[in-house]
Amino acid sequence: MDRLSSWVWSPIYTSSLLGGEGSINLDTTVGDEDENEVEEFRRPKPMGRDQAKRKMKAGSASSAISFDVEALTKIMASEFVKASDSYNVQKNHEMSELLKIKKQELKLKAAKLEIRHMENRQRDEALYETKTNEVLKERLRQRLFD
Repeated sequence: MDRLSSWVWSPIYTSSLLGGEGSINLDTTVGDEDENEVEEFRRPKPMGRDQAKRKMKAGSASSAISFDVEALTKIMASEFVKASDSYNVQKNHEMSELLKIKKQELKLKAAKLEIRHMENRQRDEALYETKTNEVLKERLRQRLFD
């Protein structure tokens, strides 16, 4: 038998094919032992999320360099506020200027509407005076100005 056929039929290889946990060392050049011997070693099981969290907590508590998360958060927040503060001040200034302009535009529109209303009233009065007789004019004046 050659090396390959003896390796294929080894009991360790067949047990790993049948679902056993383990792996096979295929390096046959190392060592002076029997050629048919196959080395088996177990891989550690993957770590669960809870176990990983416990390990992280234990590692951070025992580490030489530890820091306060809340202090770091406060520092980062204050730096963010400082960086965005000038932007916010500029935006607020621009918005207040825009509001002033809009208020002025509304005042101008209101004044234009008032002028148009007065012109229409004067035109109506002139029309009534030219088209009506004196008795009717007097009654219209009383209704309009009383």
